[in-house]
Amino acid sequence: MKSLIITFIFLCLMVIPVSSALSQILQNDEFNSRELQPFWYVQNGDQGTHTMKDGQLVVEGAFEQDLWGDDYVTRFYQLTNQDSFTIETSMIFDHKDVASIAGLVIKSTTTRDAKGRSGEWVLLKMLGIGKPDEDGKLWWIFEGKSVFYDEVPERPAMHAMLQYQHREREIVEKQPDYIRPQGNIPVKLRIKREGNTYEAWYQPDARGEWVYVGKTTIVLQGPLQVGVYTGICQPEAPGHLTTSFDYFRVTPNPSAILSWNGEGNTDGGDLGDTTLEVSTGKRFTATLNIENALQLAGVQFNIHFNPAVLEVADIQEGDFLITDGKMLYFQVAKVDNVGGELAGIRIARNPGTASSGTLLKVIFKAKTAGNSAIEVRDLKIGDPAAQPIPTEITVLNVTVKPAPDINADGKVNILDLVYLAQHFGPAAEAPPGVDINGDGEIDIFDLILLSRYLGT
Repeated sequence: MKSLIITFIFLCLMVIPVSSALSQILQNDEFNSRELQPFWYVQNGDQGTHTMKDGQLVVEGAFEQDLWGDDYVTRFYQLTNQDSFTIETSMIFDHKDVASIAGLVIKSTTTRDAKGRSGEWVLLKMLGIGKPDEDGKLWWIFEGKSVFYDEVPERPAMHAMLQYQHREREIVEKQPDYIRPQGNIPVKLRIKREGNTYEAWYQPDARGEWVYVGKTTIVLQGPLQVGVYTGICQPEAPGHLTTSFDYFRVTPNPSAILSWNGEGNTDGGDLGDTTLEVSTGKRFTATLNIENALQLAGVQFNIHFNPAVLEVADIQEGDFLITDGKMLYFQVAKVDNVGGELAGIRIARNPGTASSGTLLKVIFKAKTAGNSAIEVRDLKIGDPAAQPIPTEITVLNVTVKPAPDINADGKVNILDLVYLAQHFGPAAEAPPGVDINGDGEIDIFDLILLSRYLGT
């Protein structure tokens, strides 16, 4: 018992280094605390003011900030290596007479953009158009300098619009159905990341149905800086920006998926992810795969099967468990061919190295004709913070058919070949069981199939 406890503690220390692991998993924040949570990093926090007030993160916008050709904004972000997630915020965008921005951003500091510069991002934002000066010009901050925003004359001044962008590139220039006069503008924003694909939605006036904005594909290398931002995109002038973020929420998407794949002799049956057909006496491999599980740190489960139909011949570890050529921990506590169970399967690994792969392979032998489901039960699966990972599980359904013992003497040998050859022709004129492939004809194809089972 003492050695088991020591082993468990050792594994925990290896798998869950708390301070570093937590910084790699995006966390929800309802902004109900008196101070900003420690998992947030703040860029340019000293240029404006931000406070926690009435369950909101309230940020007073600072002048000479932008997130377009470069990143000069006040930004609140978390670090992550997750390759699948959805982030969402609800905010009130209150701007008057100044060019302003606020929204969601996913940034990589290690990725080069289309112009070869370090740093690339995807953002969904509200853009507030400010008040032109006496000459009818609106000045903007671009790459740290004041420039004339020459598109303003084409648009009514002092309004706000929704935009979806890369660095200095438009994905969706504006959402034509959501342009609002300046003032208090409530809106909800959402970005979904799935690998290198990013999709965006917004909720007009922070209520009702989500409206789809668009999709983009871009490679952003980790670690990613994910969060919210705000700023005033012009030199100091009369006017103000206050952005009140009500929450920041993260949803794993999609769930991790445990799926089976069958390999082996199929007799022309359906070899797929969920069904497999084999003959008695034959061996086949049931492979358990996992997808969308970048943050998987540990998993425990049992495998059940019908012991009257199948028996376990061997178990092999999968490549998903190996990091730098080494496996952290793999255990199968019990192989029970009488009760039909592989019990106490426990796996630990270093998270963040791969999101999909093979967990294990089980080599089964088909004993007798019948059906058996091969399924995962009693699943416990978690991330480095010991939080459960939502997981979908599939089942492998196996059908075992009798081997073609045509003369019913318990063996498949030369006598069955002779018996089959004597009945070449229409299956209706032959005894039952001679038409092995069931095509209505006793011919060379049945002879080929029968020869595969000689000696069984």
